[in-house]
Amino acid sequence: MKDFLKLNRNLQLRLAIVFLGAFSYGTVFSSLTIYYNQYMGAAITGFILIASSLLSFLSGLLAGHYADLVGRKRPMIWGILIELSGALLALLSNSSLFFNPWLTFVAFLLVSSGFNFVMTTGNAMIIDLAELGERKIVFALDY
Repeated sequence: MKDFLKLNRNLQLRLAIVFLGAFSYGTVFSSLTIYYNQYMGAAITGFILIASSLLSFLSGLLAGHYADLVGRKRPMIWGILIELSGALLALLSNSSLFFNPWLTFVAFLLVSSGFNFVMTTGNAMIIDLAELGERKIVFALDY
């Protein structure tokens, strides 16, 4: 904990956001398999999870490329806005006024893509901010 407190304030914030993001993402998305299976069946759920994984991978690559081209701030903001729109769509598609599991799938694709934009850009920021002497503790905390 002492090593963490000695780090740059921006680095501390980035590491905390990465941890909280990964924790909440893992908590929610691990339950989606049960949700999709209940409403769409096992076979369709398998294809949905494959599509979601591929899109997440591709959005991470795109985010890294875009962050290298235009800087870190713009892709981070885009990722947050994409995540927010997906979360609002998921909320709408599971409200008492309206229910649609397919729209929920689209919403969580948006959340997943936005999350990967934020996480990829955040990891690039961590690399940018970490000095050579700090990298061992920073990468240990990050992973």
